[in-house]
Amino acid sequence: MAETNGEGSGFFSNNRLVKVCSGLDNFSVNSEADKATLLRTLKDSASSFPPEFAAFRIMPSLVSALEFGGASAASIVPLILQFGKSVPPEDYSRTVLMPLVKLFANPDRGTRMALLDSLPEYAEKLDKKVVVDQVWPNLQTGFSDTVALIREATVRAISLLSAKVLVSAFSRALKDPFVHARVAGLMAFMATSDCYDIEDVAGKVIPSITGATLDKEKLVRDQAFKAIELFIKKLEAHAATMVGSSLPQP
Repeated sequence: MAETNGEGSGFFSNNRLVKVCSGLDNFSVNSEADKATLLRTLKDSASSFPPEFAAFRIMPSLVSALEFGGASAASIVPLILQFGKSVPPEDYSRTVLMPLVKLFANPDRGTRMALLDSLPEYAEKLDKKVVVDQVWPNLQTGFSDTVALIREATVRAISLLSAKVLVSAFSRALKDPFVHARVAGLMAFMATSDCYDIEDVAGKVIPSITGATLDKEKLVRDQAFKAIELFIKKLEAHAATMVGSSLPQP
């Protein structure tokens, strides 16, 4: 075995995994060029790392870099999802999803775009309660963002979340003590009207809205009737395409 006379010589200093560990350990103090080189190495060689090394050595370091601003979310989020494939199913939510969910509270637009761009890869793995309680309250701010790209990405994200989740989230807003929050909930129902199956419109959406027609505030009542009118028209349009009767003809 070769002797090591210093940091730059010897077997261990030339071992790929050792170099990756060193790069990860010193990530926060490395130059931007060194960070970029390491992230590119991780991306290009992701499939060649041992699964345990990827899941329990690389993943925690990437999450740490993401949480503490060691690199741009646009570079880190795709890598977390890529290496997350090596994480055992029972650890996936805690190790991969929860760090991403926490980032929805981050006001940085670059972080929000990275989360939304990668949403197709993890949307189906999100628990309904997590979406309603943690993702949606932050996600909805994107509808009124001054940057058009954020607004567009937010609208696209809605289609990835099930109607059941949306109904739960918007229904909660209708119970908010703040008048304008209740109005916003009704407007959110209307803005996402094309995201619901017709059965959900009849069985979930309209029943969720009807209580708001008796809200103590006229502003809310008026918006509720507008929303119901919109969804009733959708039901009428669909009903017009249905057969007249399913009963056997005499």
